[in-house]
Amino acid sequence: MPKRTVRTVPLRFCIDFPEGSQSIIADPSSVLARPYRRLMQEGTEPGSISYLAVQDPSGVLYVLGVLCETVGDRLVFFPGIPCPIVEGFFSADGIECPIDRDVDHLTFEMKRRAAHFTRVTEAGNRQTIAGPPQRRHEVAPGVLAWFGLTARSLDRLELLPSKVWIVGECPATDVARRTTSLQQSSRAVVMPIPFPARGFFAHVNFYVDFNPGRALTRIATLLPPPSAVSRSVPVGSVFAQTLYHLPVFGSAFSVTIDWHLPQGDPVRNFLICT
Repeated sequence: MPKRTVRTVPLRFCIDFPEGSQSIIADPSSVLARPYRRLMQEGTEPGSISYLAVQDPSGVLYVLGVLCETVGDRLVFFPGIPCPIVEGFFSADGIECPIDRDVDHLTFEMKRRAAHFTRVTEAGNRQTIAGPPQRRHEVAPGVLAWFGLTARSLDRLELLPSKVWIVGECPATDVARRTTSLQQSSRAVVMPIPFPARGFFAHVNFYVDFNPGRALTRIATLLPPPSAVSRSVPVGSVFAQTLYHLPVFGSAFSVTIDWHLPQGDPVRNFLICT
């Protein structure tokens, strides 16, 4: 029997960010639109979405990345640094193994306490990137390391707009449901991460805290591998630690974030995971 043709119609939705600076139509490859890609293509709901923003000295906001709390109890992070310059460095027994593939997003499975990286091929197919053991390392009681992100400069990030239009096609019979999903809470979270000065770079670590109710002031930190930075990171630059706690899944857990602005010049932007 011939395949039944599914009639599609345009689907267009606007997300407002009062903190933003302009109105744009998001390119499908933009970090602003990528969290909605599966909803547009397959109808899979993205869950609650947080746009993590950082502010430059003039007050303009940029998107460090987008964090999704999915229906399947997964955390999904889309890095805001352009994908062609993102690489992963995985460590095993002290040996650095560069993964020379673009990273589209990172997933943390709450039930398994495991994680993986995903790329999107030129054909648009999702592909898990082989890397370290999936189960995360505990760096403090109830706190698991997820990943670290090293950025040579934060001015390569996309601006947080005042309005972003998500545009696509969907089956005519599913417009109402997908529109409702798009109307679920999307928020901007302004992170207190300063822009690095000349000669410095930004390194941001993400952890998942399974016991956010107790006080937590310090945890073991992930650092970029020495071979990735043309000048060594002074040990003293990582002594001070500021922890930012972002509640997720109704405050049952939190994503704990710390950052450092060490002196040095990374050879590229990259992700690290141990």
